[in-house]
Amino acid sequence: MASAFMAVAAYMSAAPLNPAYKESEYAFYLEDLAPKLVIVEAGSENPVRAAASALSIPVVEAVVGDNDPAGAFRLFETKPMRHPPAPTTRHSSFTHPAPHHGPRWCR
Repeated sequence: MASAFMAVAAYMSAAPLNPAYKESEYAFYLEDLAPKLVIVEAGSENPVRAAASALSIPVVEAVVGDNDPAGAFRLFETKPMRHPPAPTTRHSSFTHPAPHHGPRWCR
């Protein structure tokens, strides 16, 4: 979960919560933070699931495969993409890729 936190925190706001919290404590912090989603370890029965569900916050599982290298995880079970699709900008009757401002390794 440490590598998942670091990866997520590199691209968006992240707030790790104490895994020993009770459901009421999670509810308090989740209501205050108003996150767009909660990431939990696959198969976890942590009470954050119930607290998030009660607040209509989606819960996503971080999945680690048996043969995955250390630090590798998946949040959504989809086919991996080599490169993310280029964003497009629409002008009149044509579409072209928008300028790419991400890190060089993403290009």
